[in-house]
Amino acid sequence: MKPQSPLELILHFLGVRPRSIAEVRSRLARYGVEDPAPIIQQLLDAGLLNDTDFARWLVTSRLKQLHSPRRIRLELKHFGLSPDQIDVALHGSPDPKITIRRILSKKFGNSAPLDDLARQKIISYLLRQGFAWEVVREVVKSWESE
Repeated sequence: MKPQSPLELILHFLGVRPRSIAEVRSRLARYGVEDPAPIIQQLLDAGLLNDTDFARWLVTSRLKQLHSPRRIRLELKHFGLSPDQIDVALHGSPDPKITIRRILSKKFGNSAPLDDLARQKIISYLLRQGFAWEVVREVVKSWESE
């Protein structure tokens, strides 16, 4: 079997899912490419690499999984996107209150009073997912009173 060139390996890497420029740069370094700029430029010119498209894809994917905007923001930062790119990608995302309500409905069905243990568990879960305390408290309280 013939060894593959770094470009062929990266094309396969890009075929799995959209990638950020930082991910591709890191992967090229793992492949031993000392100057990744020409390969990255070639991918950019061909439209195969685009941080804006990657960010849009990741935000859409994570919102479907009911992730908080804060958690998505941290993930985008991890993938090497700038604060401005992150703000653009998250612009227009749904209100966290809506996402919390969807999580509550998914876990508990229709609104119902929660016992203290269940309430504490769901609040702790939502806080760990990156939702703000004030928003969690407000939504859980209104959800229970419906």
